[in-house]
Amino acid sequence: MMHPARDVPWPSGFRTRRVLVRPLQPDDVGPVTALHLDPAVMRHVGDGPTPDSAADIARRLLRAAQRTPPSMHAWMLQTLDSGALVGLMTVTPSAEPARGELGLMFDPKLSGCGYATEVVAELLQRIQASGGMLDARHRPGNVPVRQLMRRLGFQPQAGEDGYVRWRSGLAGPWPVLSPGSKG
Repeated sequence: MMHPARDVPWPSGFRTRRVLVRPLQPDDVGPVTALHLDPAVMRHVGDGPTPDSAADIARRLLRAAQRTPPSMHAWMLQTLDSGALVGLMTVTPSAEPARGELGLMFDPKLSGCGYATEVVAELLQRIQASGGMLDARHRPGNVPVRQLMRRLGFQPQAGEDGYVRWRSGLAGPWPVLSPGSKG
């Protein structure tokens, strides 16, 4: 039986077969701001911010990720083949050191290509080896995220505040899709 670790070694970054998962950097404030301003991204997240508040959100996210220890882990996702930015992945640590809440924002033009499945599956493998777990939440209408959670073995939890909630399971393996597979 796996016992939760006291502290999860959240990765500073990693690679999958197709994606570089790297720490958020100052040059990423523009792309993170653009994600927050994209109505196709924000339709499942919340009301879109103004340009000034979106830039402020991006700067606060960067500061949170750069603290020691980080109050949020944040990674930019980019393809290995072309370097195209795919999106943003975050984990907000919970009160329990071995648990964090997963957040994902993807460029709509690159959604549906299996990148989310690939990077979250790898993150799960890394943290669950140390007893770590992920929670996630989304709005009820976000079918792609619901499918992602099921595909990766997340278990539904009681929802609150209008969100559907999930918790990662304790067992793998997690799928790694071949390039071009829908995920």
